[in-house]
Amino acid sequence: MDALGTDGGRPQLALPALGGLFFRAGDPLNDGDLAPDLLRGCELTNERLLSAIRLLTEFKDKKGRVHRVDYQHLGAEELGSVYESLLELEPQIDGAAPRFWLENLRGNQRKTTGSYYTPTALIDELLKTTLDPIIDEYAKSGNPDDLLKITVCDPACGSGHFLVAAARRIAKKYAVLWSGDDEPTPMVVREAMHKVVERCVYGVDINPMAAELAKFSLWLESLEPGRPLAFLDSHIKVGNSLLGTTPKLLIGGIPDEAFKPIGDDDKKIAAQFRKDNAKERGRQLAIQDAGLFDLGPVNGPDDTSELTRQVTALNRMRIGSIEDIREQARRFRALLDAPERAQRKRIADAWCAAFVFPKQKEPRPITSATLKIMGGDEEAEKLFAQAAPTEAMERELDKIVEQYGFFHWHLEFPDIFRVGDDSTPDANHDTGWQGGFTCVLGNPPWERVKLQEQEFFDSRNEEITKAHNAAARKKLIDKLKTSEELSDRALYQEFQTELRKAAGWSQLLRSSGRYPLTGHGDVNTYAVFAETARTVIGPWGRTGLVLPTGIATDATTAPFFGGLVRQSRLISFMEFENEEFLLSRDVHHSFRFCLLSMAGRECKVDEANFSFGARRISDIENRRFTMPPEDILLLNPNTGTAPLFRSRRDAEITLDIYRRVPVLWRDSPRSNPWGISFMTMFHMANDSSMFKAREELEAEGWTSKGSSFVRNGQVMMPLYEAKMLHHFDHRLGTYEGQTAAQAKMGTLPRLSVEDKANPDRRALARYWVPEEEVIAALEGRWDKNWLIGWRDIARSTDERTLISSVLPVAAVGHTFPIARISASPVSGYYANSCTFIIDYLLRQKLAGTHLTYGYLKQLPFIAPQAYDRISPWDSTDKLRDWVRDRVLELTFVTQDLASFALELGDEGRPFLWDEERRFAMRAELDAAYFHLYGVARDDVGYVMDSFRAFQRNDPERFARTKALILDVYDAMERAMETEKLYETIVDPPPGEGPRHPDR
Repeated sequence: MDALGTDGGRPQLALPALGGLFFRAGDPLNDGDLAPDLLRGCELTNERLLSAIRLLTEFKDKKGRVHRVDYQHLGAEELGSVYESLLELEPQIDGAAPRFWLENLRGNQRKTTGSYYTPTALIDELLKTTLDPIIDEYAKSGNPDDLLKITVCDPACGSGHFLVAAARRIAKKYAVLWSGDDEPTPMVVREAMHKVVERCVYGVDINPMAAELAKFSLWLESLEPGRPLAFLDSHIKVGNSLLGTTPKLLIGGIPDEAFKPIGDDDKKIAAQFRKDNAKERGRQLAIQDAGLFDLGPVNGPDDTSELTRQVTALNRMRIGSIEDIREQARRFRALLDAPERAQRKRIADAWCAAFVFPKQKEPRPITSATLKIMGGDEEAEKLFAQAAPTEAMERELDKIVEQYGFFHWHLEFPDIFRVGDDSTPDANHDTGWQGGFTCVLGNPPWERVKLQEQEFFDSRNEEITKAHNAAARKKLIDKLKTSEELSDRALYQEFQTELRKAAGWSQLLRSSGRYPLTGHGDVNTYAVFAETARTVIGPWGRTGLVLPTGIATDATTAPFFGGLVRQSRLISFMEFENEEFLLSRDVHHSFRFCLLSMAGRECKVDEANFSFGARRISDIENRRFTMPPEDILLLNPNTGTAPLFRSRRDAEITLDIYRRVPVLWRDSPRSNPWGISFMTMFHMANDSSMFKAREELEAEGWTSKGSSFVRNGQVMMPLYEAKMLHHFDHRLGTYEGQTAAQAKMGTLPRLSVEDKANPDRRALARYWVPEEEVIAALEGRWDKNWLIGWRDIARSTDERTLISSVLPVAAVGHTFPIARISASPVSGYYANSCTFIIDYLLRQKLAGTHLTYGYLKQLPFIAPQAYDRISPWDSTDKLRDWVRDRVLELTFVTQDLASFALELGDEGRPFLWDEERRFAMRAELDAAYFHLYGVARDDVGYVMDSFRAFQRNDPERFARTKALILDVYDAMERAMETEKLYETIVDPPPGEGPRHPDR
């Protein structure tokens, strides 16, 4: 090993001088004292060494046969898989033995970092729309060295799989141009690969092991006989590529939002320093406005042109020997340690640290004046002497920097991001730098930033993990703090540390201003990585990422994706289902993900390529089609998010409907014909402390009355959960008689037809809530004695997706949002929301499992005024009356919905629950809305056939439903063509059916 890392190698053993990982401790400048090299410091007997080598070179298969490990063909693909596997394992130590072993534990690093190895087939497909066009553009000159101007970066590089794949493509083209041969020899390609790896490839990862593996992968691919391994320390770096600042943010000082208290921060102190910071910042901005602080084109206070020049020269050094590598490393180290750069980095680190710095009396939090003083501003030091850095502040800053790993792109890669002349064509006025990468690629981690308690305790405390709700879990966590067991108190402290760190991440991502498009809501790392890629790409560059489909469909990422659409920067969106585990077997088979390609800010894409629902790469070609931005904005005018069409026919049906029918709620220009707004009542976790179970109430002397409990004039109202409700049925599921198996699966027993025939039969809730809490939740927001809403948990692959229901006033869990409708007829809205056609339209958009407000607002609903017209198939009846009669009889089957019946103008007794009448009336409503939406007859059959889960789970009922809807549709069409009246298939007519007798 010494021979491979020393000048000249060891010719006696035919060992060349390679450098790279063979330098002591991986450091070209290490003389033995600079950094420890644990491997070289070990002593091992020959017997043990040979045993280790044998274990590393041989393995046994399931049948016990011995095979040799094929190291000769070990490449980036295999290293990526190895890296992924290592993240699953955690070392377990037995000090008594002594021995250690690796164990696969839940909540491991792979899970918590969301790291998954990306199959080569996906990378190759992504490169077609991102890197290949760039290579073609740079190759037009015919000069192979122009290809070395391409810069490719992976901001979460892992083992370097994407970087190796990109380097191979560039090197292959370089070799073709250099040799003039369409199929250059492997030796020529390898020579080209060495140049490409030296010049074109950049990567960042928070995990030091990943960065080392990335370098190793690139060295393996670019090893050229007679030449040392490339110096990659200036291109492959360790750091948190999400947490950092930009020149523009630094100029503005520390925002006041940095002083939001987190964790155990003192709120009064945080508020005081927020005021102090605002005063300091105001002075700084006033100076800038007066022209005393100018980011001019020539050597302004933040000008990095000299640093850019030095790093560029460093990267272009001619390298032929180990000595050259050492000189390159020496210059690189000198650059890192240069006072000017060190000061810039310290100030940038302090800016970031201000967001997470403890807001306590000591040490004093960092404020805007602190940064100015750190930068040598004597005037600021005179005016705000109390803000000057102290030893305690510096120590805390060091600790925070180590904990968060801040990464400032313009300081880490000054050859890519120049700062100084903002009048150049490649100036990015959002960041304050010029330039950017030619291509950004990757499959970044997909993890929620918010600390998940159950995941944290998964491998640490089983009792806490299995607590039945959030309130119970919180009590168990609090008990750890005062436990007599030292290990419990240590676990509590570890949890608090991680809780504060997660809160710090969230504070930086939400409040720093670096993520205006994705830094809100329940932040997921994949979203902010996507915005990072958008930020660091050059004006004419391209980005390609592997991401969850939610990047294009979710409300929290809508500003990001909508911006791509409105700015015509979307290149392609190839969507997949993981049913055949194309992504990974460790990702759920129903998970949906995409290959997203986007262009730099100076590019304009007229039509984007789309493909949806593919399970294999080979599926893409048959599903591919193009859409201009205008069509996407027609479908989702508020968010600009993507649809999820499975075929061109789905696109045509949906687009035709959207051209005829307005969306429920348009933001701009504002239109809300139904006067609708939304609300939730009780959060199932956050409000669980006010919920009471039946056993608790009965033990406290409460008695059952209807669906409520009463005691001494007080009332506990039932808490409806989404799974208890369905179309025209607020008694679908009940907790009465729920088995342990059903509870484990999260399902409920169903009321029988006989039960539903009883108008006084109620579904039994799991929890009850004080009546005054229900009144408080609705006060000033809703004054009816009935509610209408929908299930938030929804999947496009289930039997039905949009499941609306009407129910009597009660407590309602947050997974059943409430729609407050001020326009009439409410029966029209309700009927519309229960139809197959609206369900079908929603399925063209919904990617995840939550039907949020944003999805519902952008669905096309028949407008209220349409119900005042004569029914197209019955000239004797207005549409509102025709629909109302069916909704009334379908809904009013229990006395507790008498208030809703009164809303529809009915004062009678509830209707009998008649399965056949209900089946027929629902078919009539579905057929009617197919006509109202203008869906052609052939397309009606196609739409119905798209409900595959319904067809699969109950083929007989599906066949009956489809056939009856088509029959009614045909009858209505004949009536419209001949101007004859449509005759209902229900006898007596809807709204005149049998009712329960008076009491």
